[in-house]
Amino acid sequence: HLAFNLNESFEVGSAFEYFCVRFLVFPINSVFIYTLSSLCYALYLPFALLAEFRTRYRFYFRLDLKALYIAPPDIGRLGITEGFRVINLCNAFDVPSAPHIGSGLGIYTAASLHVAAATEQLYLLEFQPSQIDVSDLYFSPSLRPAEGSYQLSLTPGLGVEPDEAKLSEHIFRT
Repeated sequence: HLAFNLNESFEVGSAFEYFCVRFLVFPINSVFIYTLSSLCYALYLPFALLAEFRTRYRFYFRLDLKALYIAPPDIGRLGITEGFRVINLCNAFDVPSAPHIGSGLGIYTAASLHVAAATEQLYLLEFQPSQIDVSDLYFSPSLRPAEGSYQLSLTPGLGVEPDEAKLSEHIFRT
């Protein structure tokens, strides 16, 4: 996670290729665009970056320089509309998306699920069990995947309802 330079990323990535690892996440800081571009050309193993970016403009420059192998847009931080703009931009560059689900709870995860369900070239959708455990305390229904797949709710909106009584314990007013 942003721990390697170019040579180390290549060594680690090459070793991971041998063990059939599916992809590497954030091997190099995304500020080093030309280094990322070199890594894209050097490794067969895909790697993801840019969950920290909040607009399509930050993605565009890296896509244009071929410094992005898989895009992990963070829908909870980008928002649904800008998230789709990023994904459509990635599709135009033939770069698959693997939406990142950060530290948000039910609504954050539900928004990510809906965007992922409508995404062309979806590589995968992240799963963080500890976040689902916490989310289940405050939102229903559970968004826990079963047998490797998420199930979208058929209820209106994003399909999750907050438990306002439980959430009220965490509201502080000054």
